[in-house]
Amino acid sequence: MKIRLSTLRDGINEWREQLSPSDAGVENPAVVEPLTLDLKVDKRPTKINVTVGVSTNGHFECDRCCEEFIQTINGSCTMLFVQRESPFPDEEPGDPMRSFFPGQTELEITHEIRDTVLLELPMRHLCTPDCKGLCSRCGANLNFEKCRCAQS
Repeated sequence: MKIRLSTLRDGINEWREQLSPSDAGVENPAVVEPLTLDLKVDKRPTKINVTVGVSTNGHFECDRCCEEFIQTINGSCTMLFVQRESPFPDEEPGDPMRSFFPGQTELEITHEIRDTVLLELPMRHLCTPDCKGLCSRCGANLNFEKCRCAQS
């Protein structure tokens, strides 16, 4: 995603956009819904502070009971762009402080959006914190039914 500097007035600029996961570089099968981006850009003559709130829904399969569920994914990132004649040494996309140059027309923030989404994905996929899972013998989903093999 690129922020066009010519469309920003000096001071605080806020807006909301939607972005497809593929346009954000998110290649994860759990993330299929559009990303909602809440952007806040504070533009000053020699620095631009960008804050992006990212939200979407993740589609997961529970690690305990194998039921499909949807979980909201929320995250945010902040970047500071400083006007310079040359980049900072070892500067790379994703760094919290980056350079922009006189005459530059846009800022690229796709890398930061992608990283924010990926870092907010849960490591354990649980439909509820107290999911009882499946019986290891008969396969009954213990959230909805009693184990059939416990009676034998």
